[in-house]
Amino acid sequence: TTTRKEPLNTTNFLACQRILTEFVKIFDIHGYEKDSPLEQRVFFSLNGYTTLTKLIELRAECHKPPLAPESLIALTVSVYRAATNNNVDNALYILNSGKILILVESLVRHLTGLKIDDLTTSNNDHQSESEKLAQIDLVTNLAEILASLITMYNSVMNDIRKHETETNEDKLIISRLTDFISYMANIAILDRIAAFFRSARAIVNTTKSRIPDMITHLLNLLQQMIYFSRPKIYLPPFGHSSKKSVNDPAQVLSIMKTTNFCEIFSLLYGILIHDTDNNNNNNNNQTMHDNNSPITLHEKTLIILNNSLILLNTIAILDLDIFQTILGEETISLQLRHVANYILAHCHNQQTTINDTLLHQIILLIGYYSVLNQDNQCRLAFGNRPTVLQQLSCLPFRYFVESKYMDILFPTLMACSFDCEATRTILQTEMSLDLIVNFIQIKLTETKMTNEDTFAFYMIFPRDECNNALKYYRPISKLTTNQIESHDDEEKENIEIKS
Repeated sequence: TTTRKEPLNTTNFLACQRILTEFVKIFDIHGYEKDSPLEQRVFFSLNGYTTLTKLIELRAECHKPPLAPESLIALTVSVYRAATNNNVDNALYILNSGKILILVESLVRHLTGLKIDDLTTSNNDHQSESEKLAQIDLVTNLAEILASLITMYNSVMNDIRKHETETNEDKLIISRLTDFISYMANIAILDRIAAFFRSARAIVNTTKSRIPDMITHLLNLLQQMIYFSRPKIYLPPFGHSSKKSVNDPAQVLSIMKTTNFCEIFSLLYGILIHDTDNNNNNNNNQTMHDNNSPITLHEKTLIILNNSLILLNTIAILDLDIFQTILGEETISLQLRHVANYILAHCHNQQTTINDTLLHQIILLIGYYSVLNQDNQCRLAFGNRPTVLQQLSCLPFRYFVESKYMDILFPTLMACSFDCEATRTILQTEMSLDLIVNFIQIKLTETKMTNEDTFAFYMIFPRDECNNALKYYRPISKLTTNQIESHDDEEKENIEIKS
């Protein structure tokens, strides 16, 4: 079939399906064991990847009838993933042989043909429904294998960065990986993901839907592409604009900027608005921003939210200027406030491990969004009450008394209100500024800086502004009292001089 370029007949299709299924079972039993990659090595030595690549190419030509159904190609990609799982040697072979380009091009092609409206429309035609599921599975498997491969490549890069000097082989690997990631970014894969995220609605509120898994793997793929740009040591994202190009060797961030970060906030906004409508229908039209109303989110929705926020926070560390500029645009800023309000209200009412993780990520994102940016700071005071800033200042009591939780919340409170009278005034009505003053004083006495921790204080608020912040948050009442006493002393001195 692969040689003659003829469509698979039923006999050949069933034979291929049976063999590929057996391969998956073999790798599931043996190949996934950390210390038993024997089956993967045998598969490689028998040119298994070449055969799989030829099968994937059966649907490579867009303008000709497909030679194999999508369900078979999806199963082929599953075998590809299983044969490569946790095997760096096989992963590097796929890179060096160029076979990985077939996977990338296949993902772009099938993402382009993915129509979200058709996928979410119910249809009684069983065959049509099977085709929809096969289409989803194929894109999901392609995104998963590419994310898995780039994860291993990033691990190789981390090992290379630990070397005191780079060998010629190291330089060759770095060059090939940079070219590959750059190729992925420039082949329009980011544009296709953005188009899909922009149109995704009402798709993650049921366990029967496979689309949430596809979104999760696409987000993971984006995350791994961004991770490739990570420096050896994270630096605070302040005052090193001239080095931004070093943090984007494959130009992934630059291209993501043109797609509004792959329309992630459009995705989150659409999902949460749909869930809000469901909550309103099920809870007598209780509003999205009512902290007393029960807000429930599906587990897969929580995973998508958490992965999205981790991705955005990684971008903020690598290039804060681009991050604040894109999220500061009017439409995206509005979506951000709605998403932040929803997450804060949800996590305030339901305290679980995954909700706490999600809460910490949205707090961190708000901090990066507003730090040293007065326009974005003021936007946090806009909208229906309670605003984002008010919800931050009304978090559970432990965030104001326990140091590990204060380390998460207080840098963001400072980022939202420092050098911004409007937000500081709001914050002062909700809490005592003495708490922030005491927090800053403690941080000024600390000598250990752990930049590897993204929640480290100086990763969110610039160290050289701490003394200015300390003066800024001094209680106004105390400043007023001190000014009155100083004025009285001056008057006494003047009287004494005159006398």
